[in-house]
Amino acid sequence: MKSELAATLVGQAASPQEAFELFQQHFQLLQDYKFVIRGMYGTQPSHAIDRTFTHGAGVHTLFAGSPLLVLDQRIVREMQQGQAQFHFDYSVALDTQAVSYLHPYICGRDPAISNPDLKEVFNLISRPEVSVDPLPYIHENTDQIGLSSKIDAKIMEKLRAYEVLRTIDSSALEMGDVRSTLTDNELDQRAAGLMAAMRSTASSSREIRSLAVRYQYFHSCLLAIVDIYLDDSLDPRAKLLSFAHFCDHELSSMAGREMQLAHWLFNSPEPPEFFRKLKDKDIKSIRNMSWDLFHLRQMEHNYVLTSAAEADFFFPAILTFDKSLREVIDLHPLRAIAWSTRERSPMTFYYRNPLDLMFASSQQADEFMDRFYSYSARERRALQIGRSRDSISELVRRWERRLQERHGFTPGRERAMATYPLGW
Repeated sequence: MKSELAATLVGQAASPQEAFELFQQHFQLLQDYKFVIRGMYGTQPSHAIDRTFTHGAGVHTLFAGSPLLVLDQRIVREMQQGQAQFHFDYSVALDTQAVSYLHPYICGRDPAISNPDLKEVFNLISRPEVSVDPLPYIHENTDQIGLSSKIDAKIMEKLRAYEVLRTIDSSALEMGDVRSTLTDNELDQRAAGLMAAMRSTASSSREIRSLAVRYQYFHSCLLAIVDIYLDDSLDPRAKLLSFAHFCDHELSSMAGREMQLAHWLFNSPEPPEFFRKLKDKDIKSIRNMSWDLFHLRQMEHNYVLTSAAEADFFFPAILTFDKSLREVIDLHPLRAIAWSTRERSPMTFYYRNPLDLMFASSQQADEFMDRFYSYSARERRALQIGRSRDSISELVRRWERRLQERHGFTPGRERAMATYPLGW
């Protein structure tokens, strides 16, 4: 616990210099900890930095494009002696919408790249040092494997497109032709390998349940946010407290990033772009939005990973054409992220204090902390969280029915990932 407290002090530091000084003060307690900290004197992690292309597409991280300072015991020792060196790996994930935009060019249905935005995107991902990550698409479609030969063929086609994007022939691209450096047979083999991995996950009750529970966490959050938002009897502050109560009692977990998303919606005169499809009153739209939140939280978790044995740090980014998703990413950028190399569970620290954003006075913020973050509240959630996770699919089904009955939402079909284990 002392190590976690020391990590919190470093993560909450007001500046990179203060973070470095605090790390030195608590050096012995932080032997297993790594930090990525936003700061103007840090390093730019190559292509895993924020950039917006000419017509709206963009690559985004959770640090809003700021240089990053990285710290661990070895790096701090080297900094004390002069200059530190470290190795890092990074990837650019493509969300499902980005693949849909790029797919026609990969398949040859468009003879030349005419959209300036797409030219910039292809030029970026064709660079040999840029790693294209297909995980967003894989996560969203794992539960579709094996439903029909037609669906499997579509998935295979998209996976093959990812393999083209990961191996673009840069010389052909200069002529406006998007093709791979691999042969058709090699592309098919790689896509088949991804497909086999998806099928393996789908056939493993342990793996698919793990994925489903993580997704349903965000889906249940959004279902509650939408239901509370549509309750005209509550003012914005009461709505926020209602959502916090949901997190506390139903999830046994205080969803910090989602709490800020709820505050944004509850206090907006008109629904933000991210929530624009609520007017359709379709459960399917909320399920799709839930995947966006899943991918953002997955980015947080990805910082604790390294995809190469020699890498000290990993910097994830996502490429999207969705303006509303970019607004959500930029809503509350990170100040720092920390983790223990033993537990690999990310500790996130936001650039702006969420309590300052959500409450008009320090008294309101203190009351919120006393109610939801007291020792007894945290202990109660810790005792209940296992039961909450085991029953989360039941929670999702209950709140989907609630939106149907109270607000007239169109029910979604019994999709396994959204309602696991029912229908699996």
